[in-house]
Amino acid sequence: SDTTWPLQKGERGPALNVLHQRCASYLKENKVDSVVIKASAVPQGAARLSLLESAEARGVVIAAAASVCDVKIISKALISRTFGDRKVDDYLRDDDFWTKDAVGLKRKTSREAALLIIASRGN
Repeated sequence: SDTTWPLQKGERGPALNVLHQRCASYLKENKVDSVVIKASAVPQGAARLSLLESAEARGVVIAAAASVCDVKIISKALISRTFGDRKVDDYLRDDDFWTKDAVGLKRKTSREAALLIIASRGN
């Protein structure tokens, strides 16, 4: 699925709880048996509040998914070593790869998530 779930406005704790419930419910309703998530990476600069808040949201999604199904966390470095003959970023920029080999992907911003899924099938 290529779906975006905005975090509810208001207090962060209840908003993250809603995200957890929404994610777990979605996975159950759609009978998802496996989830692939990009591993965290060391930030190149100072950690800003937005980075820390996004890490909180990732943790909530990982916990929600793990409550329903198997979760596989894969790093970009692992994909670069084990999938194809190019680095992840080279695949992400390659429009021909996505129009010929990954039919149906509409948004460029979804390429990295799709590549995680594609690469995880070989691991």
